[in-house]
Amino acid sequence: MLSSRVKLSKSVQLLLILVILFLAPSFLGEEGWTITHILPLLLLISLISIIREFYAHTTLYYRLVTIAVIGYVLDNIGDLVVFSEVQQRGLDLISNLIYLCFYLAAILLIIGKLYSEKKVTWDTIIGAISVYLLLGLFWFLLYRTVYILDVNAFSKSPVSAFQMLYFSFTTLTTLGYGDITPTSKMSMTLSNTQAIIGQLYPAIFLARLIGLYTAQVAREE
Repeated sequence: MLSSRVKLSKSVQLLLILVILFLAPSFLGEEGWTITHILPLLLLISLISIIREFYAHTTLYYRLVTIAVIGYVLDNIGDLVVFSEVQQRGLDLISNLIYLCFYLAAILLIIGKLYSEKKVTWDTIIGAISVYLLLGLFWFLLYRTVYILDVNAFSKSPVSAFQMLYFSFTTLTTLGYGDITPTSKMSMTLSNTQAIIGQLYPAIFLARLIGLYTAQVAREE
């Protein structure tokens, strides 16, 4: 069993990287190694580190590490080797699908650990916030996959990675300015699903926190 101090540091590390990844394009621009290579790598390492704490030396852990490494290599190999437009789109599609598998597994594993907690701690709260941000990144990858398959899936074309990330989080929070809208059946379905989850997740988590806190108070009395 991990000490609360170690678990908290891992959760804070993940949350900080997510916040930096979310804010960095506004200050550093959309291009450059920091945005396209370093921050995504730090996020993968942070997620792998958290998964390792719970699933070290298991087949699941090594499979997830392998998936993360393959996805990162495919996502960045275009900077080292020149590909045709069709080949690059194929690589982007494959790397997106691999990333989707990794992020989905990471989200489900973290949620599973959060809901197995018996007490309300800062680690529980920070971990839940991180999952909420990871959901935005997960749908960003879904939208980007749809966009690779259909460039007319959104009202704005071309759509940059930052704009796609922006669209994902405005949909997750049901803010929806309307400057970018889904136009294909798949993108519409995904945006509706994300908006529903964006409302359900905080409600379910709040209910969980209240339940845990009530149980804590009852035990202390």
